[in-house]
Amino acid sequence: MTRRRPWVLGALLVSLAGMIACAGRSQSPLSSITRSQREFLRLRELSEKGPSPDFLSKAEAFLTEESDPELVRPLLYYIARHHERLGDAERAASGYNEIVRRYPESGWAELAESGLSLIKERTS
Repeated sequence: MTRRRPWVLGALLVSLAGMIACAGRSQSPLSSITRSQREFLRLRELSEKGPSPDFLSKAEAFLTEESDPELVRPLLYYIARHHERLGDAERAASGYNEIVRRYPESGWAELAESGLSLIKERTS
């Protein structure tokens, strides 16, 4: 005997309604984001592909023009992490310390402190 799960039908109906609503849209969901947010997403994607001097130069250029902390904090972390992946512990530690100094109350500072701890463990 199968047990009926009414919530499954409800979930399917909600999903179907969402798909129908999206099908009528002529714009991409990304069309409502700013140029800075779009560039940040490109940089994050480039960072996730692995160590690359191209990422570092583009990220540094982005930081000279961008001041939104919601974009700056994670990008500083990605840059520091990138240096760490390239084997440059000194520049990685410097980047992590900058995050902790500039944004001490953020979750990015907690991640940066973890990165600093790992670097200290490896170099001790």
